[in-house]
Amino acid sequence: MKLFHGTDKKFQSPSLLYARENTDFGKGFYLTEKESLANDWVKDRSIRIVNVYDLTLENTSTCKVHIKRFDVSADWAKFVYNNREGLIKSNKFDIIIGPIADNGLLKLLDEIKQKKSTFEDIASKMKMKKFNALQYCFKTEKAIKLLEYASTK
Repeated sequence: MKLFHGTDKKFQSPSLLYARENTDFGKGFYLTEKESLANDWVKDRSIRIVNVYDLTLENTSTCKVHIKRFDVSADWAKFVYNNREGLIKSNKFDIIIGPIADNGLLKLLDEIKQKKSTFEDIASKMKMKKFNALQYCFKTEKAIKLLEYASTK
C-alpha cells in the first residue's frame, strides 16, 4: 500500500520528534492514501514536498502492532475531540486509522465544546457528511519501522 506525507522538509526516515500535539489522533506521523490530500496539507507552505512510503500490513502479526480503526461514529468524534483538547495522554495503539476531521466535523465539535450538543447528537449529523479520506497515524517507533521510503514528489 502506498501512503503519502505532505511536508516542507526532505527526509526518508520519519521521526516522532517533530510530531505535533493536539492533532486528530494525537502525536504521531500522519499519512494518507491520497497523494492529492498530502499535497493539500502543504499548499500554504513555501516548500512543498510529498514523501511516498510503502506499507505492508500483512507482516504486522509477527511484530505485534496494535492498530485502532475508526469509522465515522460518535466514538471517532469523541476521540478526535479529546486529542485536540489534549485530554488523552496515554498511548495504547501503534497505528490509528480513521477519517480525516474536516471543517464540518470541527464545527460539530465546537457545539460539544460549547455544551450545545452531545456526541450522540452529532452522530446523526456526521452520517450525512462524506468523509472520503483516511489518515494513518503512526504513533510508535515500532509502527514507523513498517514504513519503507519509496520516493519524494
